[in-house]
Amino acid sequence: MNESNPVKVLEMVEKATRRAPKDADLRLAEVAEAIGLSTRSVQRHLAKQGTAFSMVIEGARRQHALELLVQDNLSISEIAHALGYSDPSNFCRAFQKWAGQSPYRCRSKMLEQALLKRQKS
Repeated sequence: MNESNPVKVLEMVEKATRRAPKDADLRLAEVAEAIGLSTRSVQRHLAKQGTAFSMVIEGARRQHALELLVQDNLSISEIAHALGYSDPSNFCRAFQKWAGQSPYRCRSKMLEQALLKRQKS
């Protein structure tokens, strides 16, 4: 792989995190190996893009949380565990930090928006 393009490396890391099982505990070394680079090269390229591996993983986790919140058949506790949190309160705190609102409030808003959208159709 051509190591000279930090944007391409970031895209490859993001793609690798999306392809991984949702409950996987991804490690930088595993992702680096999967894309054919050393861990240091991946770190350097991500830094050039103003990010870090942990931030990419956190972004993927946030996206997955939003996808799960729309599924109103899952409890917040089930979502927390699916995302790798051993305690739902830790998930709720992290979500509050990310989204500026609780996962309960976010779910309520998303379901309300979906209902309004269906009523307009």
